[in-house]
Amino acid sequence: MTGGVHLLVLGAPTGVIERVLHHVWDARISAIIGPSAARIFRSMEELEDVIVLSDEANEARYLDVARRLHREDPFTAVISPLDPLTHAAATLAQEWGLTTAPTPESVRRTLDKSVFRTTLRDAGLQRVPAAVVDGPDDIRRFGDAHGWPVVVKPLSGAGSTGVTRRCGRSDVDDAWRRAATRTADTPTGAVMVEQFIAGDVLVVDTFSVHGEHIVTATGCEVMAMDPPVIVCSGMPAPLPMERMHEAIAKVEAMLTVVGHRIGPAHTELLVSAEGMEILECQLRLGGEFPELTALSGGPDTYDLWALALIGADPRPVLAESPAWSDPSRRGAAILYGGGDRHARLRSVEGLAEAGARRGVVHADAAATSRRVMRPIQDTDDRQVAIMAEGPSYAEAVRNAARGMRDVALRSDGVAVHLSADSATAVKGVSR
Repeated sequence: MTGGVHLLVLGAPTGVIERVLHHVWDARISAIIGPSAARIFRSMEELEDVIVLSDEANEARYLDVARRLHREDPFTAVISPLDPLTHAAATLAQEWGLTTAPTPESVRRTLDKSVFRTTLRDAGLQRVPAAVVDGPDDIRRFGDAHGWPVVVKPLSGAGSTGVTRRCGRSDVDDAWRRAATRTADTPTGAVMVEQFIAGDVLVVDTFSVHGEHIVTATGCEVMAMDPPVIVCSGMPAPLPMERMHEAIAKVEAMLTVVGHRIGPAHTELLVSAEGMEILECQLRLGGEFPELTALSGGPDTYDLWALALIGADPRPVLAESPAWSDPSRRGAAILYGGGDRHARLRSVEGLAEAGARRGVVHADAAATSRRVMRPIQDTDDRQVAIMAEGPSYAEAVRNAARGMRDVALRSDGVAVHLSADSATAVKGVSR
């Protein structure tokens, strides 16, 4: 295919760029980015223009520059893989009459956690008590009223940045400081508190076309399973089929309520003995889940998004891929590990040995890896990533865990050995 595609990417690289160029060899790609992504984007020869801003996530600045560029050379599509800039991308698409992106209102309803909770509660899809708070005293009053522990999180944020999941009364001041800290991922500084419910995190990834929500993958996330190995993401979710259909029905209802009609969505639910609650939804692809989905035999979700952006219908590609429930779908998992102390990271050892393990397809430094370690608390502290496959979710996790045992983080003569209790991760969302 040729002709007329001019894609604007805001904030960070994405596999969608390569897929767009695969379908439209003469497509033009421009990017507006912050300092942290400059090195990656400047090495991409296929980009026509790269503008580097001094601020990582100043929405007004991105909008101003994008509008100026559009006046000079109009764009036919715009995306951002970063939560703080998805609203900017949606705003621009609406202004320019592009129908290949979510609306600003649907993005706002998912990005702002308070608005999201209110929208779901009004639709009968949310029961968990939550409140926006102005300081530590508000958190204490909420905990005293609804029970301890509580969850303290940024009101608008990505991943687990700034989140304290089991905040007790004595933890409130530290939890407030973490959640209120402004970062590129948590730009507002506003804070929310909600009731803690013990359970497991279920992931349902979807792609929507004209308001039809098609499931591309189901998975799970096990957080803080065995520090310093803190995160395991895997698929397919080891949940009974009846409960999976219950979860998918909730997700489809939620996406309809928030007004999502086009593009990917990454939704997390909490599965407990009491039932299921939707935790959050991002109208973008979910972290490492595109790679896990492809590894498990599912569709290339980067390609689905690329097709939608160039005006093609991705549904035929979806129809050709094994459904999320197809027995032919294999297991895929990724484990992340990090430090257990404050120290300067000198080297990462054992990655070659880990990569040679059966079932391991990727062993490398995590995208968030940095030279200064601290005791791992959330996904920002990840240093090592091990991705593996297997005939089932459980076998994929076990293969990744075996690879992780080969890895050590060397700091000033001390080695932090990473080992994962695969039995904890294998449990997943088995309720």
